[in-house]
Amino acid sequence: MTETLEVKKLIELSLVLGFVWQLRCKLRAEGNKLKAEGDKLRAEGDKLKAEGDKVRAEGNKVWAEGDKLKAEGDKVWAEGNKLKAEGNKLRAEGDKVRAEGNKVWAEGDKLWAEGDKVWAEGNKLWAEGNKLWAEGNKLKAEGNKLRAEGDKVRAEGNKVWAEGVLRFAGNITLTWIYRDRFCDSACVLESGETFEPMDATRKE
Repeated sequence: MTETLEVKKLIELSLVLGFVWQLRCKLRAEGNKLKAEGDKLRAEGDKLKAEGDKVRAEGNKVWAEGDKLKAEGDKVWAEGNKLKAEGNKLRAEGDKVRAEGNKVWAEGDKLWAEGDKVWAEGNKLWAEGNKLWAEGNKLKAEGNKLRAEGDKVRAEGNKVWAEGVLRFAGNITLTWIYRDRFCDSACVLESGETFEPMDATRKE
């Protein structure tokens, strides 16, 4: 009876050990499978890590370039602000000069209007002067005509006077002596007798 119990226990123990061994083998196979999957995932992770490191390096490079560009941008921004301030200053000066120009322009318009007025007066006076000039030339022409006629009449009168003196005084030489701008003169004979308007001496 005792031996039977011992055998029975041994059989049960063997069955338990066999089950445990099968379970261990199964678990070991599952573990190996999981280990293989883990190695595969680890390899993928290493690959992704390498890719990430590469991307990170590129990002750091781009970041460095960005910092450099930012510094350049800050510098350009500062220059832009400086130029903007200068532009505002020049714009203010331009507004001032423009205001002065508008003032001068207004004064110029005023002077131009005055000039136009003076020019119109000058044209009017010029027209009057031309009219007077034309009338003067006309009067001068009339005067020259009358003077020519007077010279002709005077020459004829002198001829008549000389003939009368010669008939009255005989053989004399006539000498004209102009006393003033009106051509008055006297004729004096050898005897001392005077005839106007000529002066004459008797010819021996």
